[in-house]
Amino acid sequence: MKSKLIVVLAVISLLVSCHTKTTKTDTIAGVKSSCTDSTKSCCSKSEKGKGCPYATSDSIVGVLVVYFHNERRCATCMAVEEGASGVVKQYADSSISFHSYLIGDPVSADIEKKYNIEGQTLIIVGKGQVIDVTNMAFMNARVKPETFKEEIKKQIDKLK
Repeated sequence: MKSKLIVVLAVISLLVSCHTKTTKTDTIAGVKSSCTDSTKSCCSKSEKGKGCPYATSDSIVGVLVVYFHNERRCATCMAVEEGASGVVKQYADSSISFHSYLIGDPVSADIEKKYNIEGQTLIIVGKGQVIDVTNMAFMNARVKPETFKEEIKKQIDKLK
Protein backbone atom coordinates (compact mmCIF):
# COMPACT_ATOMS: atom_id res chain seq x y z
CA MET A 1 0.00 0.00 0.00
CA LYS A 2 2.81 2.41 0.89
CA SER A 3 4.66 1.65 -2.35
CA LYS A 4 1.58 2.50 -4.43
CA LEU A 5 1.23 5.79 -2.58
CA ILE A 6 4.90 6.58 -3.16
CA VAL A 7 4.58 5.85 -6.89
CA VAL A 8 1.49 8.05 -7.16
CA LEU A 9 3.23 10.88 -5.31
CA ALA A 10 6.32 10.52 -7.52
CA VAL A 11 4.24 10.73 -10.71
CA ILE A 12 2.35 13.76 -9.37
CA SER A 13 5.59 15.52 -8.44
CA LEU A 14 7.01 14.89 -11.93
CA LEU A 15 3.91 16.30 -13.57
CA VAL A 16 3.89 19.37 -11.32
CA SER A 17 7.62 20.04 -11.66
CA CYS A 18 7.52 20.70 -15.40
CA HIS A 19 6.16 24.22 -15.85
CA THR A 20 8.05 27.34 -17.01
CA LYS A 21 8.26 29.31 -20.27
CA THR A 22 10.76 28.78 -23.09
CA THR A 23 8.63 28.56 -26.24
CA LYS A 24 9.75 28.38 -29.83
CA THR A 25 7.08 29.11 -32.45
CA ASP A 26 7.22 28.43 -36.16
CA THR A 27 4.74 28.63 -39.00
CA ILE A 28 5.21 25.81 -41.46
CA ALA A 29 2.92 25.27 -44.45
CA GLY A 30 0.28 27.49 -42.89
CA VAL A 31 0.25 25.55 -39.61
CA LYS A 32 1.49 27.37 -36.53
CA SER A 33 3.36 25.05 -34.20
CA SER A 34 4.91 25.69 -30.83
CA CYS A 35 7.38 23.62 -28.97
CA THR A 36 10.07 24.14 -26.40
CA ASP A 37 13.73 24.26 -27.26
CA SER A 38 14.13 20.92 -25.52
CA THR A 39 11.37 19.20 -27.48
CA LYS A 40 13.69 17.44 -29.87
CA SER A 41 11.19 15.66 -32.10
CA CYS A 42 8.84 18.64 -32.47
CA CYS A 43 11.52 21.28 -32.93
CA SER A 44 13.73 19.18 -35.18
CA LYS A 45 10.75 18.52 -37.46
CA SER A 46 9.97 22.25 -37.54
CA GLU A 47 13.55 23.07 -38.42
CA LYS A 48 13.39 20.59 -41.31
CA GLY A 49 10.21 22.22 -42.58
CA LYS A 50 7.83 19.45 -41.53
CA GLY A 51 6.25 21.20 -38.53
CA CYS A 52 4.00 19.66 -35.92
CA PRO A 53 0.76 19.33 -37.85
CA TYR A 54 -2.56 19.41 -36.07
CA ALA A 55 -4.38 16.11 -36.36
CA THR A 56 -8.16 16.00 -36.15
CA SER A 57 -10.11 12.78 -35.84
CA ASP A 58 -11.11 13.22 -39.48
CA SER A 59 -7.50 13.28 -40.61
CA ILE A 60 -6.38 10.26 -38.58
CA VAL A 61 -5.53 7.34 -40.81
CA GLY A 62 -4.04 4.37 -39.04
CA VAL A 63 -2.58 4.97 -35.58
CA LEU A 64 -1.68 8.29 -33.99
CA VAL A 65 0.60 8.55 -30.94
CA VAL A 66 0.10 11.95 -29.30
CA TYR A 67 2.15 13.49 -26.49
CA PHE A 68 0.92 16.61 -24.71
CA HIS A 69 3.58 18.43 -22.69
CA ASN A 70 4.14 21.54 -20.63
CA GLU A 71 6.59 24.27 -21.56
CA ARG A 72 9.27 23.17 -19.13
CA ARG A 73 10.58 19.67 -19.74
CA CYS A 74 12.23 17.44 -17.13
CA ALA A 75 14.34 14.42 -18.07
CA THR A 76 11.40 12.05 -17.68
CA CYS A 77 9.17 14.24 -19.86
CA MET A 78 11.76 14.21 -22.62
CA ALA A 79 12.34 10.45 -22.23
CA VAL A 80 8.60 9.82 -22.71
CA GLU A 81 8.54 11.87 -25.90
CA GLU A 82 11.81 10.53 -27.30
CA GLY A 83 10.89 6.92 -26.53
CA ALA A 84 7.40 7.14 -28.03
CA SER A 85 8.57 8.96 -31.15
CA GLY A 86 11.43 6.47 -31.49
CA VAL A 87 9.02 3.54 -31.45
CA VAL A 88 6.89 5.18 -34.14
CA LYS A 89 10.00 5.80 -36.29
CA GLN A 90 10.94 2.10 -36.00
CA TYR A 91 7.70 1.11 -37.71
CA ALA A 92 8.65 3.07 -40.85
CA ASP A 93 4.95 2.94 -41.71
CA SER A 94 3.15 6.03 -42.94
CA SER A 95 -0.08 4.86 -41.26
CA ILE A 96 1.52 5.35 -37.83
CA SER A 97 2.46 8.87 -36.78
CA PHE A 98 3.69 10.75 -33.74
CA HIS A 99 2.71 14.29 -32.73
CA SER A 100 3.80 16.43 -29.81
CA TYR A 101 1.75 19.39 -28.57
CA LEU A 102 2.43 22.15 -26.09
CA ILE A 103 -0.43 22.21 -23.58
CA GLY A 104 -2.33 25.48 -23.70
CA ASP A 105 -1.11 26.45 -27.16
CA PRO A 106 -3.99 27.73 -29.34
CA VAL A 107 -2.92 25.27 -32.04
CA SER A 108 -3.71 22.29 -29.86
CA ALA A 109 -6.77 23.70 -28.06
CA ASP A 110 -9.30 21.69 -30.07
CA ILE A 111 -7.47 18.38 -29.73
CA GLU A 112 -6.92 19.01 -26.00
CA LYS A 113 -10.65 19.58 -25.60
CA LYS A 114 -11.56 16.55 -27.69
CA TYR A 115 -9.42 14.20 -25.55
CA ASN A 116 -10.05 16.10 -22.27
CA ILE A 117 -6.34 16.85 -21.77
CA GLU A 118 -5.55 18.66 -18.53
CA GLY A 119 -1.88 17.82 -18.06
CA GLN A 120 0.99 15.90 -19.56
CA THR A 121 -0.52 12.96 -21.40
CA LEU A 122 0.54 10.24 -23.82
CA ILE A 123 -2.30 8.68 -25.79
CA ILE A 124 -2.54 6.27 -28.69
CA VAL A 125 -5.49 6.77 -31.05
CA GLY A 126 -6.78 4.40 -33.70
CA LYS A 127 -9.83 2.41 -34.81
CA GLY A 128 -12.05 4.84 -32.92
CA GLN A 129 -10.29 4.04 -29.63
CA VAL A 130 -8.11 6.13 -27.35
CA ILE A 131 -5.61 4.36 -25.10
CA ASP A 132 -4.09 6.48 -22.33
CA VAL A 133 -0.61 5.18 -21.49
CA THR A 134 0.49 8.20 -19.45
CA ASN A 135 1.03 6.49 -16.10
CA MET A 136 2.92 3.56 -17.61
CA ALA A 137 5.03 5.98 -19.67
CA PHE A 138 6.07 8.17 -16.75
CA MET A 139 6.85 5.19 -14.53
CA ASN A 140 9.00 3.39 -17.12
CA ALA A 141 10.43 5.77 -19.75
CA ARG A 142 13.64 6.45 -17.81
CA VAL A 143 14.02 3.48 -15.47
CA LYS A 144 12.73 0.70 -17.75
CA PRO A 145 12.91 2.08 -21.29
CA GLU A 146 12.59 -1.31 -22.96
CA THR A 147 9.43 -2.10 -20.99
CA PHE A 148 8.08 1.33 -21.96
CA LYS A 149 8.83 0.83 -25.67
CA GLU A 150 7.42 -2.71 -25.72
CA GLU A 151 4.16 -1.50 -24.17
CA ILE A 152 3.90 1.31 -26.73
CA LYS A 153 4.45 -1.22 -29.54
CA LYS A 154 1.85 -3.56 -28.03
CA GLN A 155 -0.76 -0.79 -27.89
CA ILE A 156 0.02 0.40 -31.44
CA ASP A 157 -0.30 -3.16 -32.74
CA LYS A 158 -3.76 -3.43 -31.10
CA LEU A 159 -4.92 -0.43 -33.11
CA LYS A 160 -3.30 -1.16 -36.49
